[in-house]
Amino acid sequence: MMHATLTTGPTVLVDRLPGDVKSSSAHGTTLAWLEAYDRDPLEGRYGRVELWASSAAAQTADLRPRFVSTMRSIQSGRLLDDHYCFTRRVDLQRYFELYDTVSARLRELPVPAGWVPSSGFHYIGGGEVGYGIAGGDGATLWRVPISSFPYVE
Repeated sequence: MMHATLTTGPTVLVDRLPGDVKSSSAHGTTLAWLEAYDRDPLEGRYGRVELWASSAAAQTADLRPRFVSTMRSIQSGRLLDDHYCFTRRVDLQRYFELYDTVSARLRELPVPAGWVPSSGFHYIGGGEVGYGIAGGDGATLWRVPISSFPYVE
């Protein structure tokens, strides 16, 4: 993962060789990223994907990386209120998933049948997230309190 400013060139911020940094997101003072390892050269899939977080920093020496969780797969997401948010599909069912980067717990909410996520998560504030979905009579933005996503035990 690289870091740059308007006055300086890019520098390496996170280097996880022999793994790959596959996705990153920042919100407020927190930075989160996915690290992927054991890539199958024929299929391009990874044997292990991990979610990491740190307080935001402009220099590698100032990062304080902490392991959050092993992920089920590579899921590009967004960091909102210390939650790494994304959608996941299992067969025909889609899920909204939020990994809490502080407690390392997963929250999950099934997308209702007949509805399809149409955009990424949006920060609303006050512990709420929004998500665009399409279905039924059109598209809408769901406004959902993070606390309403049940924890996966």
